[in-house]
Amino acid sequence: GELRVWASYAEVRNEHIRDLLSPRGQSSLRVADHPQLGVCVPGLTEVPCGSAEDVGRLLNYGARRRALGSSLLCSDPSRSHAIFTLRVQQTPPAASAEEAAAGAGVRATSARIHLVD
Repeated sequence: GELRVWASYAEVRNEHIRDLLSPRGQSSLRVADHPQLGVCVPGLTEVPCGSAEDVGRLLNYGARRRALGSSLLCSDPSRSHAIFTLRVQQTPPAASAEEAAAGAGVRATSARIHLVD
């Protein structure tokens, strides 16, 4: 089996969503309700994470961008909300090489963990 993790980090201020992990700092993002995925933000950067250290680095990077953005706007960071999301996906090991090649019986389990401030 395989375990994969992705992280995203967004700031919500005055009904505007800002991508804290995008180098471009996208701020024209919108919340959507996807029929299979549920509530999501199309275009929000998702970064693959290979370790707990990767997650920590992304959390710190986004927090610094949030603080810098607040100081550039001369605004109070307490007037915004930040959402750090981990998307976790686990695929079970294939029972045989034939099943793996055919993709038969292999279903991934996934979850999202949202940390909101």
